[in-house]
Amino acid sequence: MVFLIQNTQNRDGAAIQAKLDELIRSGQGKNDFIGIEHLTEEEVEEFRAACARAKERSRDV
Repeated sequence: MVFLIQNTQNRDGAAIQAKLDELIRSGQGKNDFIGIEHLTEEEVEEFRAACARAKERSRDV
C-alpha cells in the first residue's frame, strides 16, 4: 500500500514539475530554473540565494 501511495505522489510531482517547466518556458521566467529539481541541494541553495539577491535589488530600485 505504501508503494502505491509513493508511486502516485511521485507521478503527481513529476506532472506538476512538467507543468511548471512549461509555464517558465512560455512566460517571462528564466529558463535556468527548468529542471532545477534534478540538482544537488547545494546547487538549489545557490539558486535560492540568487533569487534572494534579485529580490533585494528590485526592492532598492
